[in-house]
Amino acid sequence: MTELHRNEGTNRSLAMKGGGVGLGALVLAALGLVIGGPLGGYMVVFLGLVGVFLCVVAAILFALSFRPFHISFTPTGLTVNCQGTRFQVSWEQVEAINIERMPTDEERYMFVVWLDPSVPMKDQPTFPFGGTRKGYAVVELSDIQETREELAAIIAGYAGAKHRSGAVA
Repeated sequence: MTELHRNEGTNRSLAMKGGGVGLGALVLAALGLVIGGPLGGYMVVFLGLVGVFLCVVAAILFALSFRPFHISFTPTGLTVNCQGTRFQVSWEQVEAINIERMPTDEERYMFVVWLDPSVPMKDQPTFPFGGTRKGYAVVELSDIQETREELAAIIAGYAGAKHRSGAVA
């Protein structure tokens, strides 16, 4: 069995930075209250609101970083539980599996799975965005620790002929 690992740095780092800025704004608001002056009261209210907003955003991002993340490959099939997509299928139920380039100017890639239409899924296919081939975009590669080459080797090792070679632009 091989499991993919979430890239932990992205959401938590952003949450920590947002929380730090929010706490800094709260400190400035307290300073404005202490210093006073004609604008002291307005400064307290404005910076206090900014600080509370940034702390709330940071808390939400931090909480989202703990969402379930499980993608595993076994000789018998694939299990996915990440970003709201959940399924467990045998390799016979997978029509194709690949790393696809996202239709953007920058170089971004998604791990995509095309399932047999008989597989019961609660969500609609999400890849490509507005295209004709309908697959399930499982995770963006920037959200996992494994490189594109490592993931391609894992897919080829487990999925065999179901692995589509080469990313589609």
